[in-house]
Amino acid sequence: MKGMFEAVIQRMRVSTAPVHVLLVGGGSILVPDSLEGVARCSRPVHFGAANAVGAAIAKVAGVVDLIELLEGKDELAVVRDASQKAVNEAVRKGAEPGDVKVVEVLKVPLPYAGHRATRIIIKAVGKLAIPDPSSFEGHAERSNADEDGEEVDSAEEAIEKIHVPDALESVTKPSLSVDIELYRPTVRRGTWYISEVDLEFIATGTGVLGTGGGGPSYLEMLKAMETLRSGGEGKMRVISLKALKDSETVVFGSWYGAPSVINERVGSGSEISTGINALTKLLGIDSFHAMLTDEIGGGNGLSCFPTGVLYDVPVLDGDAMGRAFPTMYHATLYVYGNPLTPCALADARGNVSVVMSAESPLRVEGLLRTTAIELGLGCAVCARPLLGDAVKKYAVPNTISQAWYLGRAVHLARQKKTSYVDAI
Repeated sequence: MKGMFEAVIQRMRVSTAPVHVLLVGGGSILVPDSLEGVARCSRPVHFGAANAVGAAIAKVAGVVDLIELLEGKDELAVVRDASQKAVNEAVRKGAEPGDVKVVEVLKVPLPYAGHRATRIIIKAVGKLAIPDPSSFEGHAERSNADEDGEEVDSAEEAIEKIHVPDALESVTKPSLSVDIELYRPTVRRGTWYISEVDLEFIATGTGVLGTGGGGPSYLEMLKAMETLRSGGEGKMRVISLKALKDSETVVFGSWYGAPSVINERVGSGSEISTGINALTKLLGIDSFHAMLTDEIGGGNGLSCFPTGVLYDVPVLDGDAMGRAFPTMYHATLYVYGNPLTPCALADARGNVSVVMSAESPLRVEGLLRTTAIELGLGCAVCARPLLGDAVKKYAVPNTISQAWYLGRAVHLARQKKTSYVDAI
């Protein structure tokens, strides 16, 4: 138990300096006075009643989160109606009706949807209402009946108990449960089999390599983790560019549009595979052997992992940019003259548009951008598959490994409470 307390305190610390721990609640009597990294443990007067006091003074909140089409409507009337719903929700939860006030109104336009679609979030709070004493009479009678030995309702006995995950075990931060200094990835016969810890490290590293671009990598990390947990173990793997044969075919696929839209708009998960299937059918390609990430920076640094599992092909340890860039023609493969077309765009509804040819990579980018706007700025782009000899010659090597090492350095610095910048 002492070790559990020390581990929790270690996660909360912001530096290596000893901390002062304030202990409250009935369970605080179980905490030893001497803990590693703690200068002093204190228990204030009436520490055992802290939870009850906090519950008594806390306000009751009601929150409404909805999407409204404001075109042709009175916006103020829509907000007033939503505010009343928030107030009613707070009252339903036990707030004093006369004390409830709206404390937050947030309106977020959704540019990828028409008819002035707007997300409206409203929060109302009020003090806890004091219940009528007469309302407890029926409860007291039922309690006395139970004490007299009457049988409990059979419906309650039939309720199936469900497993509740341990709140201390993070489902999105697996590195918290391992010793980062001792952790080693699983590599067998030249193939790196990805784990959840690896994904967390890579996601952090791609954020660094994004240099402020490419969008956040958190959502792509969650997608990859879900794929790994639902049958991807052993299929999600990385191989070196050197392991690729010159005659083997490599496919590409990444997210294209506006990162804010891609992270907000609900996707189907099949956008990249839809684009790949369209190109392979068009070009008469029966099979392919690996995937290459278009850009290692930002969310696209992990976009190939779920698709690689779908096709059961490895992801190559490299990318076509070495960081994040805003356009397709910045990729090293096309800078050195490799063909970009035919190039496909696919959205969540299965719509596919293919640029068959264009006078220059710059023109391809213009055509893709115009189509992406029509598709809602949240779609996948898949460039022409290439052979292994071109990929090995012009791709930026070892960038997934680089992202892993950068992510590991950041997480180790967090664990040790040292500078991220120095670690990088």
